[in-house]
Amino acid sequence: MTGHKLTRVFLLTLAATTVCSLARTSNNFFGRELFGVKTPYLWSRQNMDMSDLTSAQYNGQTCRAVYVDGLYRHGARYPLLESINRMNELRTLLSTGGGINQFVLDWVNAFTDDKQAQLSALGQQEMTVLGERLSSRYQSLLNGQNDKIMFYSSKKDRTRDSVTYFQKGLGDKLGTNISIPVTLDNLMLRFYDTCKLYQNLMNKDETFEEYDKFLHGPEMTKVVSDVNNAVLSGHFNLSVYQVMMIKKICVYELAFFNSSDWCSYLSIPELEVMDYAGDIKSNIIGGYRHKITAQMSCPLFRNILEQMDKVVRGSVDRSVASFRFTHVVPVFSMYTALGLFNGSNTFLATDYLANADRHFRASIILPFSANLVITLYKCGTDYMVKMLVNEEEVDIPACGASMCPYRTVKEHYRQFINCDYDDICENSDTNTGTRTKTAVFVLVFSFVLALL
Repeated sequence: MTGHKLTRVFLLTLAATTVCSLARTSNNFFGRELFGVKTPYLWSRQNMDMSDLTSAQYNGQTCRAVYVDGLYRHGARYPLLESINRMNELRTLLSTGGGINQFVLDWVNAFTDDKQAQLSALGQQEMTVLGERLSSRYQSLLNGQNDKIMFYSSKKDRTRDSVTYFQKGLGDKLGTNISIPVTLDNLMLRFYDTCKLYQNLMNKDETFEEYDKFLHGPEMTKVVSDVNNAVLSGHFNLSVYQVMMIKKICVYELAFFNSSDWCSYLSIPELEVMDYAGDIKSNIIGGYRHKITAQMSCPLFRNILEQMDKVVRGSVDRSVASFRFTHVVPVFSMYTALGLFNGSNTFLATDYLANADRHFRASIILPFSANLVITLYKCGTDYMVKMLVNEEEVDIPACGASMCPYRTVKEHYRQFINCDYDDICENSDTNTGTRTKTAVFVLVFSFVLALL
């Protein structure tokens, strides 16, 4: 990992001190973690540690896994309709210029309107592989326990389809067909949709001020100039947003077809700059810039703790596993609520080189199919917790170690145990329904008191 970071620092310095001397022929970006939240999961995670995680050692004691909770971003998907339309607009614009590359004139957009936002074949593969790997690591915990495994999804097709392929992978390894009903819960898994405070914040132009500053700052201005020169020797005046769209076509075609002529307009140093731009935006949307991004994860975080509490108490309705399928913002929010990938980074428009070694890098921590798996272990009479992010063990901020006492975890994150989502989100009359139910109860209770 150290060598990886040193390489990034070198590339960032190169971008700032040279005129992009790398050749722009057919640069191979396949497998590069440089495409933010559009980075395919399996590019850098082909060979993972497949050790059995149903037991663990702690203070000389053997601990047994009694519950596993997995949070998964949906698999790689087709572009959104807005992006598909902008791809077509870009091709139309460029095809009007004389001397443009023949591939632009011949290009047919493979991303059709009817597939917009749907899970792709790559996304299906990602989810199947993740199901297989999870099953291999927890085989003795899950085997024969179908009635104690819970699946949750948002109501979007791409998350529901992700469940289908994850279950396929899970069943393939367990040697059985798994078709467990899915509970659809948008409040738990798309909580940002109904959080008024968050939505109001995201609709303010000033919220994205640093992002906009960087897009029009010296680093991105140079990228735009260099890409314009690469496209047609500066005779086009592409905007920063059109240059970012070239990057988007590049990564989607790489993910779908393993190659893209559009990538020839870009260089590695330019992708590094655009990657930082994406991280500024991601940090605003789900990171540490605003408190609400962590606080609004209340419905999800609380449910995870409640499920583990049932196991600790030995409740009759306890599960052995819960798997939740969601979107980019909730996974970001959970990272932030847990205190993961935090540093002293400010993500200012002026801090590009200073943040070369940043912890919060969406290309690495939140690609498609990003996942957070929390395991509860029983160690004698005590319970311990371990966390994996994208199948790699991380230190738990609650205690600064890879295994942490459950009671310490609960104490550290106690604000999520009895949290009030509507209060947090300043929802006076929300469509979550919680306020309305409370109001009806109070009204009925007051009426009954009046009759006494």
